[in-house]
Amino acid sequence: MKLTKLILPVALTLALASCQGREAKKSGSQGQKVLSSLAGSETGVTQSASADSMPVADMHCHPIPWVPAEEFLVWMDDNRVQWCGLGVFGGKYGARSTREEYARVLGNRYVAFGGQSDLNAIYLNDGKRAQEDAGHGGFKEILQWLENDLKNARIKGIGEIFANTRSSNKYLRMRRKTRLDSSAMRALFALTSQYGAVLTFHTHWDDDSIAQVEVLLESNPHGKIVFAHCGVDSSPPDVQAFFEKHPGAYCDLSARHVPKLPKKFLGTKRHIFSSDAIVPEWKDLIEAFPDRFMVGTDLQDKNQYAKSVRIIRKGLLANLSPTTAEKVAYKNAMRLFGLQYLPSK
Repeated sequence: MKLTKLILPVALTLALASCQGREAKKSGSQGQKVLSSLAGSETGVTQSASADSMPVADMHCHPIPWVPAEEFLVWMDDNRVQWCGLGVFGGKYGARSTREEYARVLGNRYVAFGGQSDLNAIYLNDGKRAQEDAGHGGFKEILQWLENDLKNARIKGIGEIFANTRSSNKYLRMRRKTRLDSSAMRALFALTSQYGAVLTFHTHWDDDSIAQVEVLLESNPHGKIVFAHCGVDSSPPDVQAFFEKHPGAYCDLSARHVPKLPKKFLGTKRHIFSSDAIVPEWKDLIEAFPDRFMVGTDLQDKNQYAKSVRIIRKGLLANLSPTTAEKVAYKNAMRLFGLQYLPSK
C-alpha cells in the first residue's frame, strides 16, 4: 500500500490532475429528501451527479454563538448538508447553552461535542500549564459535566481541543503548543474511550505532538481520535504510516482547501484539494484508506460556507471513486458517530 512520492510541485500536479479528470424548509426536510432518494441504490447515477447530489456530513462545523440555530439550518439545507458536528466556537465558559440550542433546532442533524469553548477558557484565563493539568479546579468541573453529558447521550465527542495551534490560528492569543499526553488530555481520552465517543484534536504534525497522540491511542485500543484539519501540515506518507499503526485514528479534511485555507498556503503541503482536483498523492491515500476520512468546513460566514461545500463536492468528492466519495461525504460519519437517518413524515 506504499504510496509513490509526489515529484512535481503541488501546484503543477493540481493543474495536471484537473486536466484529467431555501429558507429552512420544514425543519430540514430538504436534506432528508436528498438522503432518502439515494438510499439503497447507486445504479444510474454518474460519479459527478453523485458528488453534486449526495448528502454531506460536515464534521468540522462549530455552533456559532452569534448565528441563531434556525439561520444555520438554512445554511445546511441550502447546501444539502445533512449533518453538522463539533464543539461550540470560541473561548468562553458557558458554551453549553449554545450547544443545547443547536441540538434543539437541528435535532438528530447536529452531532454534538462538548468542552471546546470551556476548555479554551481555561487556557485563556490561566495559561498553558492549566490546560495540561487534570487537577485544575475548572478542568475537574468541566470533566464532570462532560461525563454526565456522555452518560446521558447528549454528546458524541469532546473537542475540538486546541493542543498545538502554534501557527494555525489567526488569533495570536489562541496559539499555543501543549502536551497531548498531559494528565488533562489523558483524562479526556479515557472518558471518551469509556463511553465509545470521539476526541478531536487540533495539532500540527510535529514529531513530538504526534508521538504524544500515539501514547494516548496505545493506552486504550478502543479509543478514537480525529485529527482536525488532518493534522494541519501533515503529508500523505505521515498519515499513511500513522493509519497503518493506529486503527482508531481518523482525519477531517477541513481547512486543507479554500476558502478556509489561506491563499498563501495554496500549492504547499497544507493544500489537499482545489475546486477541480485532488493532489494525486492525497487521492491515492484517501482511496487506500476510504474509511478514515471525513469532510468539514470550519467557517462562520454563510457565503464562505456555501463556497466550501461546493468545493468539497466538485474538487474532492467528484474526483474520488463513487464508493469512496460516499464514505468520505457521509457514511464514515454515520458509522463513527452512530448516526441514523430519520425520514421526513
